[in-house]
Amino acid sequence: MSLPRIKLTLPPDLREYVDRRVALGGYVNAGEYMRQLIRSDAMVQQDRRLRDGLVAHESGRGGTPDGDSRTGTGS
Repeated sequence: MSLPRIKLTLPPDLREYVDRRVALGGYVNAGEYMRQLIRSDAMVQQDRRLRDGLVAHESGRGGTPDGDSRTGTGS
């Protein structure tokens, strides 16, 4: 079973950069380097979504519930 392919055209300066990263970064080829970039980006995006969800959850609570002894006011 072959995997779907994506054709990517790069300007010469970016292609040279990718070639250098492959040579210096220990990647087998440009495809492996690109896959690693995509995996890294996916992890960053997942972390961002988790962090944004946590912030939304915390701000949605509006602090401590009424009557909570930590507020010092009670209901």
